[in-house]
Amino acid sequence: MKKSIWTIAIVLVSAVMMNSFAQEELDENENFEEYVKHRSIVNIYAGLSTMRLGYMAKTVNYNDMEAEYIPMSGVYGITYDIIIKKWMSVGAAFSYQKLSADHNDYSYQDANDSIRTEDFSTDIVKMNLGARVLFRYLNKKQVNMSSGIRVGANNWSVNTTSADTEYSSFLDKYYGTEYKFVFQVVAMNLLVFFSENVGMSFEMAFGQPHYLSAGLVGRF
Repeated sequence: MKKSIWTIAIVLVSAVMMNSFAQEELDENENFEEYVKHRSIVNIYAGLSTMRLGYMAKTVNYNDMEAEYIPMSGVYGITYDIIIKKWMSVGAAFSYQKLSADHNDYSYQDANDSIRTEDFSTDIVKMNLGARVLFRYLNKKQVNMSSGIRVGANNWSVNTTSADTEYSSFLDKYYGTEYKFVFQVVAMNLLVFFSENVGMSFEMAFGQPHYLSAGLVGRF
């Protein structure tokens, strides 16, 4: 089902891009106000990150701890960009991601040197608020492509049912920082519009909060 959705999306995007490239280039002397009839761009997206892989690697390294079940954890977010130049936009971004892990038959040594075995679960929530600047190098009426940078801060929230104090300390070490600044390089931000106001977004990036995303975009 997911493959079919992606196939349809790729076909639609390809068709729109081919139609856009077939049109004449914009007149270089075209009035900027006329070109950017819609200066504001809002994007609601879902993406992928390395948060799940990072938790698995950290817990194995910590105490050979393997999670019984960690479902895929997507990144969900929204961006708001304002075009200030024909080739440049600035904006704000927010994202949310939650990771849930179940651990069974986990053994540890308590403060009385007794060996305890327990089943427990851990929930980790990451919210990211940031600002970004994009440099637009493809300007078509239906297709826009840009690259840029995003700087933001992660806010972590952790909850576990484990009674192991050392595991709690482990969580505090990696996820206990309430705010942590992160940096992201937006390698490619692609906007494809199917009408004057509505389209789709695709983005590839390096860094947090995501490395790949797709969403619904509107401009006004």
